[in-house]
Amino acid sequence: MLADRVVNLLEDHIDLAIRIGELPDSGLVASRVGAIRRVVCGSPAAAHGTPKSPADLGTHACVATRPTVRGDREQWRGSPFERP
Repeated sequence: MLADRVVNLLEDHIDLAIRIGELPDSGLVASRVGAIRRVVCGSPAAAHGTPKSPADLGTHACVATRPTVRGDREQWRGSPFERP
C-alpha cells in the first residue's frame, strides 16, 4: 500500500511502514532509519507576488499543509528566505 494519508496500521493489517515525523503513543515498535529535510520551493515568476519571509506564507495562495499524525499543523519558522 502506498498512501499519502495516515492509516491505522493495525486495522489495515500492515506489517511494515515508513512514516515521517513523530509517532503517536502506541504499542507499535519504531526505529529511526534516517532524517528528512523539508524545503519550500517556488517560481521566481510567482503570480501572487514574492513572499519576503516565512510569515508571509500564511496569506500566500500556494502553500497547504496537512495535520501531522498528532493532529496539529506544522509551523513555518526560520529566517527570511535565502536563495541556494
